[in-house]
Amino acid sequence: MQVMKWEGSHHALAMAVADKVNILGNFADVTVSHHGQTAFFTKKGGNFFVRMADKGHKGRTYRIAYSFGVSPLQQYLVKTGGGRYQLLPFAWDSRPVGAGGQRWFHIYPDSQPPGDRLHWQQPLQNWNGMCADCHSTGLKRNYNPEKDIFRTSFTAVNVSCSSCHAGAAEHARARQRGVGENEWHDKLTGNKKDIGRFTRKLGEATAHWSGKTPRARPLIQVCAACHSRRAPLVDGIDPSIDFIDQFSPSLLDDGLYFAD
Repeated sequence: MQVMKWEGSHHALAMAVADKVNILGNFADVTVSHHGQTAFFTKKGGNFFVRMADKGHKGRTYRIAYSFGVSPLQQYLVKTGGGRYQLLPFAWDSRPVGAGGQRWFHIYPDSQPPGDRLHWQQPLQNWNGMCADCHSTGLKRNYNPEKDIFRTSFTAVNVSCSSCHAGAAEHARARQRGVGENEWHDKLTGNKKDIGRFTRKLGEATAHWSGKTPRARPLIQVCAACHSRRAPLVDGIDPSIDFIDQFSPSLLDDGLYFAD
């Protein structure tokens, strides 16, 4: 039952191989432009392609390698060089037509010339370093700074069960012992009324966990790895290790957080 709930979820669709099932955008020989940047989307022989060109620069055709996300928009990854995968600057608005969707749009309203740090070929739009750890499972960036290349690997292309629940060995042993699915799910996630919180009193340098400790690792310890503003300290994410030992969380500063 848990697997059925996961299938079709945003976690299951966080990243996928580019094929006719997963691609939502219109690749029927469509041209879109924005501030001198042009993309021509097409498909051939079951594969999807984009020809990207900046004003004053010769264009190049790339094969779409992966789809990225599903709602309310979908972005696309292409392989450039040195093991890098870059996010295209044009994304597909997957909302219904009545909500203003079903169209291509540029993710930034202003112009991004090739030298701009937000240009799609710059490091800020690099999948390996910026996006991959939260959109795939078991990521290892494997960056070689001397050669400036990536040999990135992952165990699952999307956010699989082990992204949040670590290895499946204990799961398999529990099933062999005849532990029911609901009981096992409780063991994995903990009891909702046991969930505590991180607190930081005035004068304290770091936050600490307060409240009853759940039977399993507190949900916030696992979820915050992707669902928080933070800087990574390690390569990839291990749900069996405390959040604070893998990330440096951002404080509640203006510009990052807003009162609500």
